[in-house]
Amino acid sequence: MDTAKQAPVSAQSRLAHRPLRVLGVDDCPGDRVLLAVLLEDWGLQASIASDGAEAVRLAKQFQFDLVLMDLSMPVPDGVAATRQIRAFEAREPSRRAVPILAHTTMAVAPDSQLLVRVGLNGVLPKPTSPFSLESCIKRWCPQAVQHGPEWRG
Repeated sequence: MDTAKQAPVSAQSRLAHRPLRVLGVDDCPGDRVLLAVLLEDWGLQASIASDGAEAVRLAKQFQFDLVLMDLSMPVPDGVAATRQIRAFEAREPSRRAVPILAHTTMAVAPDSQLLVRVGLNGVLPKPTSPFSLESCIKRWCPQAVQHGPEWRG
């Protein structure tokens, strides 16, 4: 991770581009609030779902650039929700596959066979810090990096 200080980017210049759409999915209210704040600090358009069913509904309704999926939640869990999103994408030829990351406290290796079988692209461990989110954004949404958050300054 680049730790060099960078000049802050004005909110106006960040919003001059189309903000990336990120879906955060978590059943814990505190984790949802933290994730929403971190994503919005990046100037990203954050949609937050409280369970797997809501995540699937939103993923069918909107084309997201990234999904951060909690694995341990009800109605359905993150694994089942990811499978449903992937099945929907497979049926819709006009829909590109969105990167879906396991956003979890579980110890899951980034190259785990579980991730591959389920259709997950990687892992963003909890608790999420601004710096772990920055690393995630650089990897999965590099077009957003030039418009990084105010806190980077």
